[in-house]
Amino acid sequence: MNGNIIQLRLLTDTITVGTLPTGIIGDDDSIWVTNTNDDTVSRIDPGSRSVISSLKTGDQPLAVASYGDYVAIAETKSSTVTFVTKGTAPVDDSAVPVLTSVHLGSSPVDLVDAFGSIWVTDGDGGSVVRLNPVTLKIMATINVGGRPLAITSGGGAVWVACVRSNRLIRIDPGATKVSGSVAIRDLPTGITFEDNAVWVSGTTDNVVQRIDDANMKVTDVIPVGDRPLRLAAGTGGIWVTESARGSIALIDNISRKVVARVDVGKKPGAGIVVADQFVWATNFDGGQLVKVDPAGRSVVGRASVAVEAYSVAVEGENVWVTSTKSNSVVRVDRSTLAVTGTIAVGHYPQTVIVASGSLWVASTREGVVQRIDLP
Repeated sequence: MNGNIIQLRLLTDTITVGTLPTGIIGDDDSIWVTNTNDDTVSRIDPGSRSVISSLKTGDQPLAVASYGDYVAIAETKSSTVTFVTKGTAPVDDSAVPVLTSVHLGSSPVDLVDAFGSIWVTDGDGGSVVRLNPVTLKIMATINVGGRPLAITSGGGAVWVACVRSNRLIRIDPGATKVSGSVAIRDLPTGITFEDNAVWVSGTTDNVVQRIDDANMKVTDVIPVGDRPLRLAAGTGGIWVTESARGSIALIDNISRKVVARVDVGKKPGAGIVVADQFVWATNFDGGQLVKVDPAGRSVVGRASVAVEAYSVAVEGENVWVTSTKSNSVVRVDRSTLAVTGTIAVGHYPQTVIVASGSLWVASTREGVVQRIDLP
């Protein structure tokens, strides 16, 4: 009988992943599988046919899709979509961070570590909450009104900027009560303490204000670029994010004038911190972490970290960035700027700080503050 002979061979490799694998997709070099029951996504190397990463996600991941430099994961129970960077390193099961949450019941926004406590602004609640960093018990709730947003400490006090009342509030940590207030410019979204003064942004008026900490009088109103949001002190002055301009500006704290400006990309927002002789800022629209050399006043590195990169903190050899889109905190190597890990947190994590050897995250829309004890 003439004709072609077709040989069929069945491949029967079996790869163990998580519990209840439901979604699967392949890209150029990996296969991604969602594991619904244990809230993870497995990354498989098709060449070696082995799992090379196991990443934590939100509740009950179901479907998965490839999206540029990210993998998008649909989570059914939390009704969210998490974006995970494809270059994220494997999670070592023996070194998984421990998350402990405290529910505030409203909208925690900003955090500061001061006077042996973690202080949290509760915007919708109109209050500042004082937490015990060990037990996570609420030690006090201080009513400040006016939708408190940004918070800092210095000069023996805790300072709070309220965006609805446009007032700066001073809290006495010993008495745990309000000890003074002063009217400031419209929409104060950023705050820091330096040189015996509180510095506050006035977002509507495009200014930064200096308030003397002793008499609580406004001594200077400094014009800056469009839509100043957050502030950070260090390396010769006050750094301010100019969101609409796509830059960060340096205010000399002696002349009290803008002396430098660095373009960092679209919509720098809540993420700016000075650490290790560098300025670290986030580019919200570009999903980037930006490293700035304050001496050369130039960008010396960028890392694509996550969609809607928001707040930033530096801890040891790592830089941590919150993503309000993927509800996660992304770990970046400080030297190489490579993404080395992702931790799923609460809904809409706005602020991350380092305190008492742990990361602290305020997840505004879930009403929780989370302590992440790193291994």
